[in-house]
Amino acid sequence: MARPKGGSWTSRWYRTKASTAYAKGDFLMSDATDIIVGTSAATNLVGICDTTKAAADTGTGRVKVLCPRDKSATLEAATTGTFTAALEGRRVDLSDGTTVAVTSTTYKVLTVVKFLSSTLGEFAINDPIT
Repeated sequence: MARPKGGSWTSRWYRTKASTAYAKGDFLMSDATDIIVGTSAATNLVGICDTTKAAADTGTGRVKVLCPRDKSATLEAATTGTFTAALEGRRVDLSDGTTVAVTSTTYKVLTVVKFLSSTLGEFAINDPIT
């Protein structure tokens, strides 16, 4: 589960996919039409989910998303892989919709800002790679 840690954040409402579960703390990305839960192949993170929506809700809806207002915004999230202070500054990927894969550097959607523990770090969302 991700949560804002520091800097400037704002709230926005985004349209969701039908029959898709969203949970508070999920990383969210755009699929060019709607907002979806982040995946290990995420290339365009939008922010962190701040509401829930059950998969049983078969219609589209809206979820509140915490979005970085500027480059000062950082978030705290759980990690997978061997996480050490030596990784600070590295651009990394998601493992799934709730954790960061600190040893994966294919899509580079987050930057490691600070090592907090072997399973928890502070990160910044990167602009999409073009």
